[in-house]
Amino acid sequence: MSPNSSDSKKAVPEEQKDAYQLSLHGEGLDFQRTVSERQALDLIAVVMGGGATEDRTLADPPERKPPTVKQVDRKGPQLSVGEYLSHVEARRNPDKITAIVAYLKVYQGRDRVHRKEIRDEFPKAGESVPGNFTRDLGLAVRTRWLATAARDEYYITQSGIAATEGGFSGDLVRPSAAKRRAGRKAAEPSE
Repeated sequence: MSPNSSDSKKAVPEEQKDAYQLSLHGEGLDFQRTVSERQALDLIAVVMGGGATEDRTLADPPERKPPTVKQVDRKGPQLSVGEYLSHVEARRNPDKITAIVAYLKVYQGRDRVHRKEIRDEFPKAGESVPGNFTRDLGLAVRTRWLATAARDEYYITQSGIAATEGGFSGDLVRPSAAKRRAGRKAAEPSE
């Protein structure tokens, strides 16, 4: 799509100054039409997997977001796991663990992921494996972003999808102080 040139020798009618030429060609199809800038933006948004635009112009394009767990085009360019962690703003270790499980679901169609596979994705993302991986995985489960499918296998929950798509703004569910004290007492040697 390209805007009509206003500096051509023929005068462009006022209503067509912000006009764009839409062409769609394929087997048995040859479609051409002049559309407004708003229509052009709406068409681009729909084709790229989004909805209609708000009050934008082509000079103010929408911010590009990574595909969500629900809408991914497996034929389009794939983000690396590191890019995905950046795009979903996974900063804390439980965020990263959840985002990795989401990434594996989005790009590899994996519904269940073994804990070792989650650990193995950290170096691929250019990240260090968390020093206390078990604790951080447990926090992601307690926060209900992940759930246990089978022994050492996990899947992402609706809350995990929402957290991933929302930039992990929520608080983590940590064990209560009483549980932490009970755990320390159990670990202390008896006299």
